[in-house]
Amino acid sequence: MKVGDYPNLMILKELIAPIAVSEARLQEISAHIVDSKSEVVDHGLFVLAVSSVEVMISDVLNYFLRSFPQKLPSNEFKFDKGTFFENYFMLLNTVVNSHINGLAYKSFEDFFKKAMEYLCIDWPEFAEGFGNNIKEIKATRNLLLHNNLIVNDIYIDSAGSLKRALKRGGKLQIDKPYLVESLDVLIRFERQFNEKLKDKYKDYTKIKANKTLWTFLFKSPVMPFDDYWHYDEEADHIYALKQGEYEAVLSNSETLLLSLWRAHFNGTGEHMRRFNMIHFDSRYTENILFFLAIAAQFPFE
Repeated sequence: MKVGDYPNLMILKELIAPIAVSEARLQEISAHIVDSKSEVVDHGLFVLAVSSVEVMISDVLNYFLRSFPQKLPSNEFKFDKGTFFENYFMLLNTVVNSHINGLAYKSFEDFFKKAMEYLCIDWPEFAEGFGNNIKEIKATRNLLLHNNLIVNDIYIDSAGSLKRALKRGGKLQIDKPYLVESLDVLIRFERQFNEKLKDKYKDYTKIKANKTLWTFLFKSPVMPFDDYWHYDEEADHIYALKQGEYEAVLSNSETLLLSLWRAHFNGTGEHMRRFNMIHFDSRYTENILFFLAIAAQFPFE
């Protein structure tokens, strides 16, 4: 099977999870800034805040590209797309991580522009609303780490239109007002980024991912998803299994794969007592391998 033949199991909740983690950290940093009386602590919190946002963007993009590997440049694949399976996830993760690490060496403006391109998000007001501020914030962070806040050409060239110094040699300050303003910019940026993703990918629910996986695994016309599961679309929750109308006529392979799914759903081995790989026919070999590869991280309920 080729890369594009595997089902897209992206779930919005998982896509935006890194944003929730980062925003919680930024809120905690904001609280510590108020109480801090140490310049070293303030500087450390500032560095952590900027890094948190950078990691968040990378994590969102990482999950997205693993869901849409066909969006990666073809020259990123150093292996034949049509001949591998056993190492599919390991190789895909390696390729995605390598690609994102390469993007991260670009300027923030170029990195985020590429991320938006991959995510298919149109955000024309980003530069004016956040981009210029974040560009300067990141340049200040780099200046703190690499030149003790002494203004150099790198800062002047990278800080953009909101640079806080025009000549080399002076020293920038990271005082309380600057910290508070920077945290406010980063938090507001993350919240709007979150809303952009939610609006764009609102249809990527957990139930949709389950149905997509089900359709990939089970090709039989007597195995529609709705015949086997009770679910609440509004809550995006699968809450109970049910007996399929034609379950008695399923093949051995279908019965065993269904049992494996049910075991992952309710966490018991009740459905696996007669499980034997010998009963899987060749058509289901890749299906079962794919299922086992994603089962540990996939939400079945």
